[in-house]
Amino acid sequence: MLAPVPAAAAALCVAIFVGLRRGGESLPFYGSFALFMTGYAGLAVSLFPNLVPGRYDIWEAAAGPASLSFALVGVVVMIPIILGYTFYNYHVFRGKVRLEDVAGYH
Repeated sequence: MLAPVPAAAAALCVAIFVGLRRGGESLPFYGSFALFMTGYAGLAVSLFPNLVPGRYDIWEAAAGPASLSFALVGVVVMIPIILGYTFYNYHVFRGKVRLEDVAGYH
């Protein structure tokens, strides 16, 4: 039942190395991001529904509805701003550094 998570992680590792061998930028970048998220997914799947094994499940550990609603508003506002700023930075600085310009490269 948990086999898809490590299988996805292995496939992503292969994809990252293939992308690095080809000299591409986008496949290793997005593959690394997906591999990082796969780690969180594996942790979530292995612990669900217990947050503290043997003590609290997800519903006992959750905050009250008013607190969660307040946090949701903050997340809905801030996540698009953070993602937009990050993508803007990647767009602005793409292609600015060449391997020949890196100090210590031979």
